[in-house]
Amino acid sequence: MVVAADIMGPFPRSKSDHQYVFVVQDLFTKWIECSAIQAANGQKICEMLSDVISRLGALRFLLTDNGTEFINRTLKAFADEHGITHTTIPPYHPQANSVERVNQVLKTMIIAFLERDHREWDQHLKDFRFAYNTAHHSAIGASPALLNLGRELSPANSLRARNTETAEVETRDPAEWSERMQNLQSLQAWVSENLEQAYQKQSLQYNLRRRDRTFRVGDLVLRRQHVLSFAAQNVAAKKLTPKFHGPFRIKKRLSPVVCELASLAGIPVGKVHVKDLKPYHPPDPS
Repeated sequence: MVVAADIMGPFPRSKSDHQYVFVVQDLFTKWIECSAIQAANGQKICEMLSDVISRLGALRFLLTDNGTEFINRTLKAFADEHGITHTTIPPYHPQANSVERVNQVLKTMIIAFLERDHREWDQHLKDFRFAYNTAHHSAIGASPALLNLGRELSPANSLRARNTETAEVETRDPAEWSERMQNLQSLQAWVSENLEQAYQKQSLQYNLRRRDRTFRVGDLVLRRQHVLSFAAQNVAAKKLTPKFHGPFRIKKRLSPVVCELASLAGIPVGKVHVKDLKPYHPPDPS
């Protein structure tokens, strides 16, 4: 199972002493798990991941950002113990983590149900999780609940349930369950096709005004700077700080859009998205 995780917050400290929301999404079925937590640190993240594993099963890959709550020895030891490959997105490229979109949806839900007391933001998280997992997802053509559980989930005390007569439990042929499982395998193949079509559609929209940049290992490049303005040190980031700095050398291509950089002396610098790179042209000696 490949999942992505992120931390929302900090929010105002709730009446239950929570400040953050830990969010995990299965990248295939789009199923999410979310829980309010008191602190965002490696120990708490590991506790939440253990809870996720107990419900969804073993994790193969974990995708996160580069925050200290995810980049620490505690989480690394947990990943090694459970056979999880932990990978991170390029810095300053949050759209690479699909959970960012989930965060926007959850935040909208929290705001919609939040009344005057902002310390009650965590009261309906379970309801929001249920709503997300039972809603039709356009990318997969089904609901996350159907793909994970093989059935649609009905909310408790719904209007439809109140207006429907109580149904009697009847004995079913076990062969029907076997046939249902076979149908789920066909459903998974269908979902894979839907995800590929959604990916192609999103790529087309994203690339409309984008110029392709191809870098090779060994190329010299400049990297975009992300400097914050700091009045105390007389730093005006947007107006006076150079937008790019370097040069750096491309040490490795991790994917068509992510490169690993090193200084000219060979010291690793880290991974970066190609949108934050441009070719370096040495100045003319003359």
